[in-house]
Formats: sequence, C-alpha cells, structure tokens
Amino acid sequence: MPNGTKLEPIYKQIGRSIKFHRLLHGMTQVELGKKLGHSRMSIAQMECGTQRVQLHTLLHMQELIGVSLDALVGCGLDGDSYSNIGKRMLPHLGGVKKS
Repeated sequence: MPNGTKLEPIYKQIGRSIKFHRLLHGMTQVELGKKLGHSRMSIAQMECGTQRVQLHTLLHMQELIGVSLDALVGCGLDGDSYSNIGKRMLPHLGGVKKS
C-alpha cells in the first residue's frame, strides 16, 4: 500500500482488530498464517495496516476465529462507526458521490 494514502487509517483499524481477535483466541501470527495460507510476515503486515486484507481472507479469518465480519473489520474498537468509515472512503471511490 502506498504511503500516505487516505485509506491508511481504515486498514490500520482493520489490522488492530485482526490482532485483537487473534490474541483473544490465543493464536500466534504463525498459527493464523498457517491456517490462512499466509506467512507470519504477511499477517504482521495486515495487523500493522501496511498490507490490504482481501475480502476472501477476512471471510476465512471470521470462520477460523469465530467472530462476525463486523467485529473483524474493527467497528467500535476506536469509537468509529461504519457510517464514519463509509464517509471517509467515499471521496476515494471513483464515480461515487456523497448524498
């Protein structure tokens, strides 16, 4: 992910949530990585927000960890709501206008 992108805070929030739920379930980065088919380094980068997490990876994580996708993407960990995340993303999505 290029440095300085405006979506960076969203990926950092998702990464914090992944780490939180991984630790809550007593898993190491290596263990989660093996179950997902990713390296420990890849998991570490996801958790730092420097690697974008693909939807199919999030869906697989939610099954492994047993949490909802909502919880996994980090809604509520820092008080941000989905509507606030959506509002921050809208200007960066081509062809989508705010109402």
